[in-house]
Amino acid sequence: MSPTFSSATSSSMPNSDQITRYLRASGWTEIDRDDRTSAWRFKVVEPGTEPLIVVLPQVPGVIDYEDRAEQALRVISWAEQRLPDEVLEDISFGGADTVAVRTHPNAPTGQAPLSFAKAAVDALRDYVVGSASASILASPTLVLPARRPHRAENYADVVRLSSQPGSFVLSLALPLRDESNAVPADGHEDSAAVLDVPFGRQVMSRMSAVAARALELADEVALGRHRLTAFGRMEPGAPNATELSALGALGGEDFDAYELRFAASPVFESQGQAQKLLTVTPGQQRILREASEYLRARQPRPGVTVVGLVVKLERVGASGAGDIVVQGPDDDSGVQRRFRIGLSESDYNGAVRAHQQGLLVGVSGDLVVRGNRRYLQGVSSFGIIPELDDD
Repeated sequence: MSPTFSSATSSSMPNSDQITRYLRASGWTEIDRDDRTSAWRFKVVEPGTEPLIVVLPQVPGVIDYEDRAEQALRVISWAEQRLPDEVLEDISFGGADTVAVRTHPNAPTGQAPLSFAKAAVDALRDYVVGSASASILASPTLVLPARRPHRAENYADVVRLSSQPGSFVLSLALPLRDESNAVPADGHEDSAAVLDVPFGRQVMSRMSAVAARALELADEVALGRHRLTAFGRMEPGAPNATELSALGALGGEDFDAYELRFAASPVFESQGQAQKLLTVTPGQQRILREASEYLRARQPRPGVTVVGLVVKLERVGASGAGDIVVQGPDDDSGVQRRFRIGLSESDYNGAVRAHQQGLLVGVSGDLVVRGNRRYLQGVSSFGIIPELDDD
């Protein structure tokens, strides 16, 4: 996925002030200026080569402004080894990193079956939300809570998706800064998050590091050096189930190989790691998908709420505490599952009434998985969801 050139439309062409701000922020040096143009030198000069110079028109109203501005953008993209569209997004956002995926569906170049395209877009959004959530949550977790941090969801909504020339290339522009200047301290999100590094850079860095770590673990499992349980180790930077599921889904149901590219905006210091390219094989995708399912099935999760129908009732005698089984969607995957739950006498009597009337119940507690069975322990709340009247 090396940089290729595509023309910007007139509606997307930034004005000279926007380009100037970008050049200044990304380390270019202004070496000359007059009433019509300004000249800028790239910050990196290879030994034995002439420095790259950008000549930027200063008057948007001139007839050839767009042609000359596009030529300047071509030089910028060549110098930074990024796609022109990525530079445009960077300028538009005032700083934006890039995450791009080149997929290879069974379709003509630049096309994909609708189901494949939808699955890829959904996976990319989950990938962003999963890494954004991991960058926010105060306590690391291998399975995200049902309610993702609002900041992570909101950030995913401002990330821009575009397609590029290639087999079927989808590119994400991740703005370096989101609408929040600080992370809310509401008990679920870490108010001590690092604010010196823009949030978007934290998310892109997490996405890049997690992909590399996930592929490393997948290779170890494939070679027999580790079991799938290696994905369950709570270590710094460990991939969560949402990230693993996304990485396992980008190749489609046939697990076609795909490539990931991560490119950092020069607007914020990239620390010498401006780009990273990873190839994800079919075998790795299968293991990543299995690892995601393993984490969701095996990892204890506190504060889980199950909403569903009571399908089984058990207790000894006509009174006292008892066990029930509730069937409802898993809070993380949405798959219908059965949960065994121990209740106090009063809550159990309520469950009996709900079962008789066919009403939904909501139960909160700590989810524990043993074998193929799911248990909700330490119940903190139980309630019957009343049936809504038709009118």
